[in-house]
Amino acid sequence: MLLLFIILNCFYVGSFWEIKQKEEESQGQLRYGDIMLTEEQRDRIDFIEKTKILKLPVRSNYRRSAISNTWKDARIPYRLSKLYNFRDRDTILKSMKIIESVSCFKFVNRAFESDFLDIAPLDGCYSYVGKIGGAQTLSLSNGCIYDFIIVHEILHSIGFEHEHQRYDRDNFIKVRYDNIDQTQLHNFDKILLHEVTTFDYKYDYKSIMHYDSTAFGKHDSTTKKRLVTMEPISPNVVLNDNFALSLWDIEKLNMVGNCPISEVQTDKTKGVIDNTIEEEQLIMIKKPMNCEDKTPLCYAYMMKGLCLNGNYAVSMMKLCSKTCFNCL
Repeated sequence: MLLLFIILNCFYVGSFWEIKQKEEESQGQLRYGDIMLTEEQRDRIDFIEKTKILKLPVRSNYRRSAISNTWKDARIPYRLSKLYNFRDRDTILKSMKIIESVSCFKFVNRAFESDFLDIAPLDGCYSYVGKIGGAQTLSLSNGCIYDFIIVHEILHSIGFEHEHQRYDRDNFIKVRYDNIDQTQLHNFDKILLHEVTTFDYKYDYKSIMHYDSTAFGKHDSTTKKRLVTMEPISPNVVLNDNFALSLWDIEKLNMVGNCPISEVQTDKTKGVIDNTIEEEQLIMIKKPMNCEDKTPLCYAYMMKGLCLNGNYAVSMMKLCSKTCFNCL
């Protein structure tokens, strides 16, 4: 599985997803920026890439267990390194609370469990994808202690892949290969249909698992800014840094955790979403095009206040028009 290094300075320069691949002895264990590979997966990738060079047909299944090998009962034991100071520990624990607040996942301090997340400030921001068993490394070094980065990495450990690597991504974004740092081209490999599940959801530009438009980009020689590496096909979409879980991220979390609807709490969204909506947005969403609910979670979302939430109102119009807007 794969790893990502996010270089964050005291001053905001360019994208938050400033990537630096790990070097020396661990280089072969990293893939797609922030995903760590087991030895078996690394061997499988080497085999697949050799067959590509030889133009031989092959079906890969090296990633197929990421979602199927889940954390039992959505319960994730963890061990937090003593090297973290109080502030960093607090940020990590609050990031776990963000995930708990919108799903039935529970993070518990490891007691005697043999399978657990081993969270430590190693040498970057990275995780395995899915549960692999044993002491499972999740690295969060100094530049990684931001809630959206921590949530991103924890979602990897739950089984989430990068959204921009979906098998169907070419229908939604154009990858500008000429603008990509040539040593980072593999970070734009597509994950094949049989290797990953999309949960039958459409492409999510707002997913916290989607990188921004300049990820892994070269620097312009004149402006020194990163070049655009991903462009939305739709002119109405802008790729920004995603600092919060999207509505579809939340739904997928509940699907992976097999969470009952009653577990989606109605009073724990503080810090996850901004419960505001502009007047013009409210006017726009008053007339849903199709009066039907497309998810069984609509009532829970309504009780959480997502129907009139500025971040989610448009999505709720599409997913829960009947429940949210009482249409006919």
